[in-house]
Amino acid sequence: MLVKRSKKNKGPDIQVIYKNNTIWIECICPKCGDNHFKVPKIEFNKIGVLPINEIYQRLKFALVTKSKIYTEYIEDKKLVSPNDKKYIAINTSDISQYGSLMDVTGPLLLKVSKEINFFENNKEISGLIYSHKSIFDYNNYIEFFIIENNYSTKGVKCKI
Repeated sequence: MLVKRSKKNKGPDIQVIYKNNTIWIECICPKCGDNHFKVPKIEFNKIGVLPINEIYQRLKFALVTKSKIYTEYIEDKKLVSPNDKKYIAINTSDISQYGSLMDVTGPLLLKVSKEINFFENNKEISGLIYSHKSIFDYNNYIEFFIIENNYSTKGVKCKI
């Protein structure tokens, strides 16, 4: 397996070559935002409500943004081949100020993708790679989940 950072000025962030398959990974780490869907800073020593709607909107924005970018890469066939596997990696560690409560973003990501018909409308995307852990918050491994797009014919049919 060969993993390398894309050196192109334009194109997905990571390229993986595995058993003669090219797998592209476009990465995003949503921030708290600065508009009316801003995830508010946690206030210590106060009782509050987990800002589910704001987190939902940040995840929705991340999915929509990256799917549009992939559409551009696919249209420019020199960047990404139609036969390549294409994933979007989403890490929510920048909005994980709520600690273990951010485990809610995994199921919330599934809810967002279902409600906007993400997989049905993006059959060229093989799936999502999700984690809420920071690279600085690990114990010899990084926890992540792969959510395969069942509508895609471009998924990885072998264990990575």
